[in-house]
Parts: sequence; structure tokens; C-alpha cells
Amino acid sequence: TTEIYTLSLHDALPILQRALRCIVPVCSDGAEVHTSATFREAPGLMALSWTPDAAVLVEAMVHEYHHNKLNSLLVLDPLVAGPTEEAIFYSPWRPDPRPLLGILHGAFVFQAVLEFWVRFFQAEIPLLQQDRVRQRMYLIQSQTRHALATLEREAEFSDLGAALLAAMKSNVDRFETSLHEKDRAIQNRLDQVQMEHRAAWEVANTGMRPTQDAIPNTTITGADHPLFVDSLRWLGNPADVDLASLTDS
Repeated sequence: TTEIYTLSLHDALPILQRALRCIVPVCSDGAEVHTSATFREAPGLMALSWTPDAAVLVEAMVHEYHHNKLNSLLVLDPLVAGPTEEAIFYSPWRPDPRPLLGILHGAFVFQAVLEFWVRFFQAEIPLLQQDRVRQRMYLIQSQTRHALATLEREAEFSDLGAALLAAMKSNVDRFETSLHEKDRAIQNRLDQVQMEHRAAWEVANTGMRPTQDAIPNTTITGADHPLFVDSLRWLGNPADVDLASLTDS
């Protein structure tokens, strides 16, 4: 089994080695909670808490690698050109309103996670709790489609951003993740969970619309994020290191 896992990483390892420079161990809020993060201010850094659940850990690494990948692309092109940077939009993965760039990040990383799991099963690599992962694949595909629909409806894109959106839609649509007939009740419940999430968001954010005097996006950036500060300290750097050269554009 170990040999199979090692061989399955043959193509991925060189990519990870080029993009990933440091994994910083961090503490989560509890034994059942996994925490991971990347920061635009620190390319190549990935903060991860420990979990004995291999599926969770592997997915987190794929997820955070693609945040790093998109952050690198954003240095070259804004991707989202408008119409607003305000955090006013629904995200299938968050309870709070998000800016369009945040939704793009979510859609980009989760379409990659979906493809990872599809390829994993195609390679016939042994995996515990396969039913759970297949259910997650179905949920991820549905959530990502909702996010892509929001981007297509609400965002204005650069030429490169429009091409990226089209590529993500094509990638998500080419996978079949519907559950087996015997699991149709579970699939229906996953659909219900998504509807309940959206309904709760609508109640909490009634009337959320772009306005000139709307509350600005207050998303915590790397310089202020507790995990980022902890990561700097773990690496032996001062928490107040000047990041201007990395973030100014």
C-alpha cells in the first residue's frame, strides 16, 4: 500500500516542491477540528494543523497549494476587474458575505480538490471511508457550480480572468459525482444542507447589495491573521516584519 501511495505522488511531487517552501505546524481549536491556511504575503508557506485523518490532511494540502497558485497568478493579473470589491456576496463555504475575489478563490481551489479526488479514484488507490469521500465530491461539485454561477452573473473579468472562469466551468462539468441509488437519501440530504446554508445566509444578510456607502471588505489579511503571526514566530521571524515589498502592486 505504501508503494502505491508513493507511485501516485510521482507526478505531483515536483510541482509541490517548486511551489511549497515551508509547512508550518499550527494548533487547531480542538482534536476534531482541522486548520489550514496560506497567505498572499508569504508565497510558498502553508500552515497546517495535525489530523490522523489522511483524507482531510491530503485535501487540505491540495486546497492550500491552489490558493498559493492563484495568488501567484494574481501578481500578474487582477482576474476580477469589477464591479465592486465589497464583501456582499454569498459563498457556499462561508457564513459571512464575501468579495468576488474570495468567491473566485473558493471556486478555484475546490474545482481542483474535486479533480484530485476523481483522479484518486480513477487510479484505484486504496482509501478508507470511500463513501464519505464520494459524498464530499458530490457536495464540492454542487457548491463550486453555485460559486461559478455567482461569478458569471456578478463579476467583471479581465481577459485572463474570463478564460480562467471558462476553464473552471468546463473542468467541473466533466465529472460525474452523483451518488449510487442506494445513497439517494444521503444525496437529497446534502442538497437540503446547501439550501439551508443559503437560507440562513439570506436571513443574516438581508438586503446585502452593492452601494457607495456599504461597509468595505474587512477580510483579515496575512499581516493581521493569527495563524500568519504564529507562523512567522515559528520560523524565527518577528511578527511585525515589513511585508510591503510582497503585497504592493
